[in-house]
Amino acid sequence: MVGCAEEAVLNLPFTQEMMSDALGLSVPHLNRMLTKLRSEGLIAVNERRVEFVDLKALQLLAQFQPARLARIPLPADAELV
Repeated sequence: MVGCAEEAVLNLPFTQEMMSDALGLSVPHLNRMLTKLRSEGLIAVNERRVEFVDLKALQLLAQFQPARLARIPLPADAELV
């Protein structure tokens, strides 16, 4: 899957059926949601290429909060192996 995405573009190497199965959604529901996102101008779909037209609006809709990864500190009495 490495290399399938850019900043605002995602190439989907799988079908809506496979995506709905992985997400636990019905195919008609997934299709309706993609259609709604397209009609609201948030995404553009061309074959299996999805472009995030309004990334900020999508993040707001999804309540996206970027996480910062940090190393978990070792307890003071822990020994390094």
